[in-house]
Amino acid sequence: MQNNTGPHLILAGPGTGKTTFLINKTTSLFQLISSKNEGIVICTFTRKATEELITRIYSKLSVKEINRVNFIIGTIHSICFDLLARYSDKDFSDYQILPEESQVHFIHSKLKNLGYSNDRIKKNGWTLAEELAAIFNKINEEQIDINSIDFKDDVELEEACNVYLTYKKLLKRNRLFDFSSIQTNFLFELTESKGFHEKILSNFKYFLIDEYQDVNGIQNEIFFKLSAPDYNISIVGDDDQSIYAFRGSNVKHIRTFKESMNGLQKNVKENILNKN
Repeated sequence: MQNNTGPHLILAGPGTGKTTFLINKTTSLFQLISSKNEGIVICTFTRKATEELITRIYSKLSVKEINRVNFIIGTIHSICFDLLARYSDKDFSDYQILPEESQVHFIHSKLKNLGYSNDRIKKNGWTLAEELAAIFNKINEEQIDINSIDFKDDVELEEACNVYLTYKKLLKRNRLFDFSSIQTNFLFELTESKGFHEKILSNFKYFLIDEYQDVNGIQNEIFFKLSAPDYNISIVGDDDQSIYAFRGSNVKHIRTFKESMNGLQKNVKENILNKN
């Protein structure tokens, strides 16, 4: 078990077998874990990647072996939602996730509640809803303090920030999370509720994250706080292949992982997969 504890960095170029490495690490953990409460969380970047990992893990392990420990696999949003529903003292059990493709529809249907006139809605309501969704998500993803923004005469941006709090209230009233608010609520619970984090750690011990080059700032903070204080966190990725910068991802998080863990007095195991 000793070789599987602590932070682990796996750098892998295209075609070098990073998924196979991740699966092998997962199966070795299942074989070594002696208690159900030493569970495993695997975070993927897409639903398709989740389905592939599930298929390959279940082809290597029996259902009985997998059910022997707590096990969650999914995207960052589904994992945050699952853990909030299970362990938060707040009642999130009846919340629903508002998919990205539905968020604009929701905002468009609530433009009048947000204070926009009928004329404005009729003229360019859909475009307005798309712009608001992008601004709201950026505020959440980058944890922007809207009170500190210098609008520089950008009337539309100022207008969007002025209705942002109303949008959050509408989500809460309708028992909804959009993708970005799932993360902000989860991080808030991790930070402010010691009991919430303790409940998670009493059920899960190992955290494995795929495609780490594509995480953004709030996701990086979530993974660090979630895996503290033991930091049994394994990250897999290619620091030359970040493709989601337009969504706020930053390759620096994988490039500075080792340095950040060293700053926390944690030695990082490292594997470099470079044979295609």
